Amino acid sequence: MQFRMPRMIPLVSVCLIFVAWIVLLGGVAAMDDKIKASSDDMRPLWWGCFFQFFVSCLYAFALFTGVDGEWATVIVSMAGMVATYLMINTDKMLSCDNLEECQAAAAGSISCCIVDMIVMILYGNERLRQKVYEGVERVATAAIPPPQAEADKPQA
Repeated sequence: MQFRMPRMIPLVSVCLIFVAWIVLLGGVAAMDDKIKASSDDMRPLWWGCFFQFFVSCLYAFALFTGVDGEWATVIVSMAGMVATYLMINTDKMLSCDNLEECQAAAAGSISCCIVDMIVMILYGNERLRQKVYEGVERVATAAIPPPQAEADKPQA
């Protein structure tokens, strides 16, 4: 099995998106616990949190099954929808009175939006994606010589 360096960029974005989602989940749960708001106030925040989780799972599934190139349109459109929804909810998070919990939820929401935008840029532009992959692969092959080069050297 050959190590493919270009896969590292989407893999890092999957890891970042799940870390950001955990921060978002913790912040929304803390808000729900501390504020004791009505369910109508918290429902959009919970929907946004689990919408982000669903999109993150979709992205990870597409990446790990190798169909992320074919699903680029779906990934970009879903990432755009969840980023928009989270941006709207972030305004609600920043306008509440209990600062620590709201700021934690807002930090997770903003982090998820940033990673979603990176995913949209990476998958939305096929030419850019190919250039990034080719550049990373060129650097990786220059830094790590192929195993045949060792066998071709004369013995001393």
